Amino acid sequence: MRKFSFLKDSMKKLLSIFKNFLKRLRENEPSLANFVKKQKKTNKELTKILSQRHEPLWVPSRRSFLIIFFCILPFGILAHFNLFHTFFIWTIHHFNNFFDIPLCSFELWLNKVCNFFYYLDFETNTHFSNLISIHTGIGAVLIGLAFFVAQSLIDKNDPDKGRVLLYKSHFFPLLTAEILIFLIFIWGAVNLFAFVAIIILALFTIYFLGGTINILIKDYEMEKAKKKMFFAVLKSNFIKILDQEIRKRIGRNYLNKKGEDIEKETNSLVKLTPFGIYYEYNNYIPIIAERPGIVTDISFKELKKLIAEIKKIANKHNNKKYKCSTPETTEKSSPISKQETIVYVRPQFLGYTSEISNELIQIREDLFDEECKAKDLENLKKIVSSVFTIQQLPEIEKEARLEISKIKDRCLKAINKQETGELGKIVDFYVDLAREFFTYINLYGGGFSSEQAEKERTSFFERLKPIEWLSRDIREIFEKGLQSDDINVIREVAYLPIRLANEAIEHKDHLVFQEFIYFPQLLYSYAYDRKDSNEKISKFMFDRTWRYLKELSDYHLESKLKKNKCDEENFTGFAVHLLKVFQSLIKASFDKRDFENFENFLLKASVLFKHLSRQHFYDNEEDNIFDKINKKRQEMFFGVTSWILFITESNKDNTEIKKYFETCKQYLPSDIQDLTEIFLNVHDFDVEHFWGWSNWELEGKSEDSEFAHGINILEKLEKLYAIQSLKILQPKNAQEIEKIKLPHTRELAFLAEGTRDLLKILDNIKSNSENWKFVLNDQEISKVDKFKELLEKARKAQEEGDLQRKREAQVSKTKINEFKKNVVKNFYESHGIRNVLKYYGLVIDESIDSYEGEIKKLGINTMFDKAPFFDESVKWHAHFMGDDNGFDFGRSLINGENNEIIKIIQKNLNLIKKEELESQLAIYDLKNTLIISLNGVSWKFLEEKSNNYIPKWQLQSKKIYPDKIAGIYQFENYEIPVYEIYNGSKSKDLLVLDKNNFGKIVQYSPLDKDESKEFQQDIFYMDVGVFTDDSDLMKKFLESPPDWLKEIGDKEAQKNHLKERVVIKIFERFEFKLAEKVKGFKININE
Repeated sequence: MRKFSFLKDSMKKLLSIFKNFLKRLRENEPSLANFVKKQKKTNKELTKILSQRHEPLWVPSRRSFLIIFFCILPFGILAHFNLFHTFFIWTIHHFNNFFDIPLCSFELWLNKVCNFFYYLDFETNTHFSNLISIHTGIGAVLIGLAFFVAQSLIDKNDPDKGRVLLYKSHFFPLLTAEILIFLIFIWGAVNLFAFVAIIILALFTIYFLGGTINILIKDYEMEKAKKKMFFAVLKSNFIKILDQEIRKRIGRNYLNKKGEDIEKETNSLVKLTPFGIYYEYNNYIPIIAERPGIVTDISFKELKKLIAEIKKIANKHNNKKYKCSTPETTEKSSPISKQETIVYVRPQFLGYTSEISNELIQIREDLFDEECKAKDLENLKKIVSSVFTIQQLPEIEKEARLEISKIKDRCLKAINKQETGELGKIVDFYVDLAREFFTYINLYGGGFSSEQAEKERTSFFERLKPIEWLSRDIREIFEKGLQSDDINVIREVAYLPIRLANEAIEHKDHLVFQEFIYFPQLLYSYAYDRKDSNEKISKFMFDRTWRYLKELSDYHLESKLKKNKCDEENFTGFAVHLLKVFQSLIKASFDKRDFENFENFLLKASVLFKHLSRQHFYDNEEDNIFDKINKKRQEMFFGVTSWILFITESNKDNTEIKKYFETCKQYLPSDIQDLTEIFLNVHDFDVEHFWGWSNWELEGKSEDSEFAHGINILEKLEKLYAIQSLKILQPKNAQEIEKIKLPHTRELAFLAEGTRDLLKILDNIKSNSENWKFVLNDQEISKVDKFKELLEKARKAQEEGDLQRKREAQVSKTKINEFKKNVVKNFYESHGIRNVLKYYGLVIDESIDSYEGEIKKLGINTMFDKAPFFDESVKWHAHFMGDDNGFDFGRSLINGENNEIIKIIQKNLNLIKKEELESQLAIYDLKNTLIISLNGVSWKFLEEKSNNYIPKWQLQSKKIYPDKIAGIYQFENYEIPVYEIYNGSKSKDLLVLDKNNFGKIVQYSPLDKDESKEFQQDIFYMDVGVFTDDSDLMKKFLESPPDWLKEIGDKEAQKNHLKERVVIKIFERFEFKLAEKVKGFKININE
């Protein structure tokens, strides 16, 4: 039984140890590198490329030599096997004698083997000479091949040819094997295995030499081999740098998220940011990396240890430097406030330490105690070194950049020589690399969305290097090719970005699409520059500027939609960016006053995607897509026209510019309702930002200008809307205009009220009509009042709609609860005498007990707007300031309290003169004395008149003071706290009190006997009453309406008015019990 009990206890202990081990295993967070490894996607081909750490066999390297050496070594041993016989036998005998192990049978077997090899020996030197001759012949062939390969390698015109020959001929392995086999013949007689080695070498030489001759006599095979080899190296480097960039993104995204969690957990004590501290740098101590390199891993387990150590130091620091005597009711204060960061962790995953000045962390200097500073810093350095793994990685980036740039160099060479065939072959590599990018990205669920691509391209930090490199190189090729006089070269380079954009459409990737779809803008710029020097090439380039875009839309993008190979979101994203390119072309042609192309670009943009219009589809999804795209097209036309109007207005006498405006406005809607709808769509900062119209304001303006540059895009849009509306209204009579109902929105209502410039523009058109004759005639100007009436009618319709929506909308219980909490928060954060009393333990809270006395409740009972209590789903147009602090209801309650309590205290204090302040203080117990300043007296009297007063913001002492203190008054080595209290009166008194002899607050329950506890929030009774059709609250007000409600109108009007509001009730019940003998005095500072 004892054995069984012991065994049972042992099993329990083992099980406990195992459970603890599993628990620790679960608690241990993986390092950042491990997390990235788990999140990273891969496949067999990708794994093969990324796991390749060595050069192939045919490239000279230590690894290649060792492989060949160990392949030849067995032949060397077997060829000289008999020479090893004596050594083997001697070893066996000594082994047998030492260990006394019978090995006679093994020795007999070994003798038989040796005899067998003896029969394989060559009997005469003739055989040996023949082998040497054969061997020499193979060597001669290899030496000749060596010269040929070397000559090819130094050929600058075709460097890939040498690499292909080196690969196909396997020159290095054959030559190395030849030399090693030759060494077999140097040492003693050889047997038949030497002959076997030479035969195998000869066969390999014949095979590889045959392959080499084959590609030399067949140009196609040579080109195929060169492309295969070049692209293999290119692909490998491209994938490696792409993989590194993706791993970097995964790691840094997770690190940012982890940093937010750490910042939250430590109350901003620790922050993870590469920027570090930049405004108080001298107050921080940096811990430097032991060696520069790349941060390859971050241990979260060690990071937790680091944070724990920092907290430990902070607590130790608090005990020594921040310790002070406070009343027993004082809450503990932390050494550093929650808003103050004391440690910045700077490294980024796969980032160079040199980018952050090799600083791993920055830590506040005043965190340390001088006595322990050196020791604490040394401990932190040890932990920090274990947090970050810093290595010297191979420079993959430089190698990859070099290989990719080789394509550019070859393209530029082909352009210079006007070798269009060669150029076409080389640019195919860019398309192939793009496909490799799409294949890799598909592992993560597909290409970039339109929004993701926008963020990536406009990122403040690094962009994806492979795409950035391709974009830069192709731009250089593009610019160089467009300078050529060969149309075929221009065609090849001009179409390359479109090919890449088409590939992006195929793979639903918006990043590559957006990166290259804007190249036609550059094409137009070069075409215009060559307009005078080479008209033929210029016309060709002008044509390709829009034609490639149109073909991309008609034959690729739209066909994908019709075949259901492209969803609506992707299609719209591609289509809108095509429109943005046309907008840029229209703007560029206007800036250059190129009217012919201006008209052409407008026309081509207007017919883009017309294949999706309703005349071809009925009640299909394409209708909705066409409507969306057409809406974006109208936005683009409206923005461009408003800009041209602005330029036209600045050049009123220039008829040449005016024709651009007249042409462009033809593409705007001819119906005022449609025009208004488009105007309301574009009259938005987000839309303006999307189309980039604000950038036009800054073009051509010097950064060194002394004046600020205003961006008034919305004003330009309003001006165009006003002018175009008047033009549409001109042929209509009063009855026709009366029937028009503009599509009203809150934005239009704001404009109709006079917000912004629309009404000012209309008034200016009417009062200064001569200034507008460049775009408006007298009949059009006469419609100003009618148009303003339409706007006013739309405003009233919108106002009525908003009111009706307000009446019908439900208030949010969440918003009401937030309001109640914010009121309580605002109450305690306000400057109340309650806070002073609470600090000194003079508030007695009995609010949780039921109250049966006669003290009445005090507080607020008022009507309030209903809208602040709407949920976000209501999308109310107005934003209410103050909702985060309870609309200052708490402050109002505090002011009421202050008023009541201060009146009682003032009545029981003696009034003295200002000059008697210090003489009176001298007779008081200063350690129990406090000063209350009413309504700003501390600034008017103490700070201006006395050198003894120090405001809070000037305090240099490390002592912890109460939160609501305004300053201290120094007198006879005592620091008397001064508090600022406001009570809403004009009184300007200074009250000097003894904290033990002036009174206390007793807080009672705010609930009456018949009231539910659900109405109690902290010490308050709170209720937000909502008016509904059948509510008791509605009936109560309608049955006995107060005077202000009677003035609203009849019962229906009163009912509607109440449904737009809520009743807010906030009450408290307290009593201020004055001390039996109040000690203190007051000074009046009203003068």
